[in-house]
Amino acid sequence: MTIYLDIIRFNFLRFLAYPIEIWAAVIKRFLDTGFLIVFWSIIAKSSHGSISLVPLISYFLLSGAINHIIAGQTLRFGKYLGNTIKMGTINTYLIRPLSIIPYLYSSSFGERSLSIGLSIIMFIIGILINPPSSVFSVVLFLVFLVLAATISFAFNLIVGIFSFYSPEALNFAHVFESIIKVLSGAIAPLTLFPANIKAFALLSPFPGMVYTPIAALQSTELNAEVAQSLMVNSIWAIALVIFALTWWNRAIRNYDAIGI
Repeated sequence: MTIYLDIIRFNFLRFLAYPIEIWAAVIKRFLDTGFLIVFWSIIAKSSHGSISLVPLISYFLLSGAINHIIAGQTLRFGKYLGNTIKMGTINTYLIRPLSIIPYLYSSSFGERSLSIGLSIIMFIIGILINPPSSVFSVVLFLVFLVLAATISFAFNLIVGIFSFYSPEALNFAHVFESIIKVLSGAIAPLTLFPANIKAFALLSPFPGMVYTPIAALQSTELNAEVAQSLMVNSIWAIALVIFALTWWNRAIRNYDAIGI
């Protein structure tokens, strides 16, 4: 475990060596979140009270925070892994006496440390604006957050694996980003979707990355909707991780340092 913490610290310090990238990352985060808040504030004001502004602002602060902490919508780990495969630098990692996935994930996490720090601040502000309903809500949120991180890890790994098969596989990541952005609730809460589209989306793994963890913060009991979300997210998390790790092991076995 110590070695992985050292990897995180090393990559974080390396990122700090580029101050322009730091400021660009900070400005981009505030612009992205600010745009969503301003846009939906305008929608809320024109809705004549049917959309509450304060919970909406809290939602987008929490949404942005969770997305960057688990590398969900951004798929940063998947892109990092894909570039490592595409550039051939994965060869040097494969001969080291370390588990390759934890090693690369730690490296990616280190590079995202500043973003994660900003996300924690945004998360705290979002919680202060619209506090959880109860202790039960907090516990439920933590359960959903673990499931969200698991689903996100699986998607990131799948996106990275595509680079074994095509030098342009990262284009797939951009397509995946767009799907996640819409169906996870990152652009708009699923409560604003038409009922049939919301019902369809809730059966997919995507809401588990953003919408359901945030919704859990306002849940006061384990009702049918919450139980369904728990079951759906758990099934997807297990299935996707098994699929991703199985595919990864197969790809590594067939890897010949050029392609498959």
